[in-house]
This record gives sequence, structure tokens and C-alpha cells, in this order.
Amino acid sequence: MNVKVGLITTVDTNIGDDFIREGILLALGEAISKDLEITYVNKHVPGDIYPRFHPLYWVKYLPKGRVTASRFLDGVMNRFHGSRFEDCDLVIQCGAPVFFNKCSQAEWAKIIWEHILCRLGKRIPVLNLAAGSCYPWERIPENHKELNTNDAYFIEKITKACALTMVRDRLSKQLLEEMQLEAQQQICSAFLAGRKYKKKTADAKFVFFNYMQGGGHFDFGQNIDTKRWETTVRSIIEQVRKSHPVACICHDQKEFHLAGQLFPDIPRFFPRTVEEYFNLAALGIAGVFNRMHAAVAFAGMGIPSVAVGTDSRMLMVKELSMPVYYVKDADAQQICSDLERMLKARDAERDRLTALSDNVFLDYVERIRGVIFDAN
Repeated sequence: MNVKVGLITTVDTNIGDDFIREGILLALGEAISKDLEITYVNKHVPGDIYPRFHPLYWVKYLPKGRVTASRFLDGVMNRFHGSRFEDCDLVIQCGAPVFFNKCSQAEWAKIIWEHILCRLGKRIPVLNLAAGSCYPWERIPENHKELNTNDAYFIEKITKACALTMVRDRLSKQLLEEMQLEAQQQICSAFLAGRKYKKKTADAKFVFFNYMQGGGHFDFGQNIDTKRWETTVRSIIEQVRKSHPVACICHDQKEFHLAGQLFPDIPRFFPRTVEEYFNLAALGIAGVFNRMHAAVAFAGMGIPSVAVGTDSRMLMVKELSMPVYYVKDADAQQICSDLERMLKARDAERDRLTALSDNVFLDYVERIRGVIFDAN
């Protein structure tokens, strides 16, 4: 008999989210050893959690006012239940920043979590896997008392609703522990996504770069000097290409276009699928990445990198014992030195990361299996 699984993820949005989901599915398949019947829900379109005949499903087609309409209809309709997860055997939130400023106001907070998953968690396992934080690097909360009241209440409510919460960074673990909430800490499941694509190839030669303007998704009011980071990257590329071929790996069209503008004389790639991405990554020997999940995914292939970012998502890369820098502190000479050190120890790094991947995979499998067996 198939096991019915509800997955909260993104759909055709962000390949980093695909890595997270693929890693979870690999561990879930090993833990259950049965065929899976999966219902996907895009967390950024929360009305998708309902079937087509439900009014909330159609809100996404409104030209504007979708969030307001969703919240209004949810307030009226949630008491009647009827979500697509009602007959699932378990539901999994597939990794994402869950702990951030005003997380209680996210479009998915009430519709998906408070009104559906907190209710379903009383009768089926709800798992929050590879959950993480996303606070501006210059304003990371020192403790849970710095969270606003609504966010603290929301975090407590959803964590108590889950049979298993696994967080991917130390800050998330710290905040939950201070709130006396149970959670396990483990490297992000995106680290596992490349396991079935992992291969040594004689063609591996590239130092890959992933460039984002300003070093990340958002400035967060930190007054980041975008020109300085651009100049730093140019300097790193010029130094590295003296010894190794370089290329840009892009996660969206904006990055692909920007790479073409700023670095027109080096190859650039925009893989559209997980398989395409890892087949390309297999040609890499190291990387410098603004996308944290590029660093995590490459590491899962045994390829080390330097990560540069703007927020506490960087902490999940630190768990891999790889260099991480806040964009304001990123120095071209230091990053080149990090790359040189990693490349000299390339075989040892590959062995270290491979062994770590095996241990992380087993931990995910055992924890998921334990929850499912307890539920039965």
C-alpha cells in the first residue's frame, strides 16, 4: 500500500528548494521502503493546499490583493477543513527559513500552519525538516527574548505541533532550546541531494562562481556596498583564472543576465533541473558562492567552497566547516587563500565531505523512521 505524503515546498521557483526536497525524499524513501504518493503544495501559493473547487484555490488568479483575499477567505472557510492533506499519512515541511522577523505574518503562516498543520498534527506526524533562520547578519537576535511576541507564539505553536523538528543552523537550535522546545540539529537536507549523481570525473576542472548583486537576496537595511562586492569578485576571478578555468553557475534568469553583463568573457550556466545542476557541478573542483544552497549542494558532491552572504542563512554552511564571510567582511586575498588551501587538500576534503554526507543521511533516515514507527 502506498504511503501518502504531503510536502510543503516551492514549485518551479528556486532550485535550492529543489535540493532540499530531493534530499528529504531520498531519506524518506530509505526510511519507509514503500511507494510514496506525494501531494505537493507551494508554500508561496498557500491556496494550493485546497482542491480546485475550493474558493481559496482560485485566489492566485486575482490580479492583485491576493494576500488579503486569501486571509479573508481562510478566516471564513478554515473551519470546514477539506485541505488536500486531510488523507495524508504524514506531512513534511521541506526546509526553508522558518525563523525570521515577522515570520508569523508570512503568507503561509496561518493558512497552512496554524489552520491545517497544527490541527493535523494531533492525528498524523507533521515533520519540519531542514528548518532554518534568516535574520540580517548585523541584527541576529542574541536570544529568544529579542523575538517579537507574535513570532515567538507562532514558533512555539508550530514546533509543538510537529512530531519532529530538525533545524539546520545553531541559531535556530538555540532559540528553540531557550523556549524549551524540542528540536534536533542537522546539516540541511540539500547536502544529500547530490548523492545519486555523485561521481568522480577526469573532466573536473572549474572553479565555479555564483554571483548575486550585493552578495545576497536582500540588503535588510544593512547599507551593503554592491559595487565593492562586485569589485571583490572581479579580483578573485582574475586571480583564480591564472591557475584554473572559471565559470558562473546561476540559479535564476536575473543571475544569468547579470553574469553576462559583468563577466562576459567567462562561461555561464543556468541549469534548469536538479539533474542538470549536479551533472554540471561534477565538473567543479571548488566554488565561491552567494547562494548558500549552491555551497551546500556542491559540498554534497564532495566539492568545497567559500560562501559569502548577508544573513543568518550563512550559519548552515558553517556546519560544513567551510569558510563563510559576511559580504562586508569579504576580502579577495583571503578568499583566494581559502581556495588555494582547499584545492591543495582536494582529495582529503572530498573524503571528509563524503563521509559526513553518509552520516547525515543515516541520521535523517533514522529520525524519520523513528517518528513513523512511533506513530504506528
